Amino acid sequence: MDNTLIESPQQEREVPISRNNIFNFKPDSVETVQFPLIRFGSQFENLDIAAKGHKYGSTRVLVELDSETYVLMPAGLELEEVEKIYNLYRKGVYCEYLSEEEGNTDFAYLGIGDSFDIMNEQEQGSSVQIAPYANIYIPFGVTVEEIENLSILLHRGVEISRKK
Repeated sequence: MDNTLIESPQQEREVPISRNNIFNFKPDSVETVQFPLIRFGSQFENLDIAAKGHKYGSTRVLVELDSETYVLMPAGLELEEVEKIYNLYRKGVYCEYLSEEEGNTDFAYLGIGDSFDIMNEQEQGSSVQIAPYANIYIPFGVTVEEIENLSILLHRGVEISRKK
């Protein structure tokens, strides 16, 4: 695999940035950034290429899956984790970032188990707040195992987001 598969974005993009994961996101952290952008083959192939981004010196990569959805993820994920991300995307799971007014600064930081419990108890087909400035949309048909995977991936720095 040569590094021409990972290209620089053709245009600058405003992307919500969290330091390590969505739990650290703040509304004023939307910046114009130049992440390595993956555009090569199918959506799954693009995610798999992104997971190998660390071989090309990238620590985080941006993958546009469709005209509305992108994944910001750490490089170096295993194929099994890439499959989990892709399956969550196909089910319709995504992060919603909240504005300063919509957020709740008193919201406590959630560990993997706590975020799993909150998402698992949430009625499917709705959003649940899991961080001071972030909700997760849990569509109908998401299994308990997929919610557990989502909780782990969010804490690893994976963000499946919809463009506003």
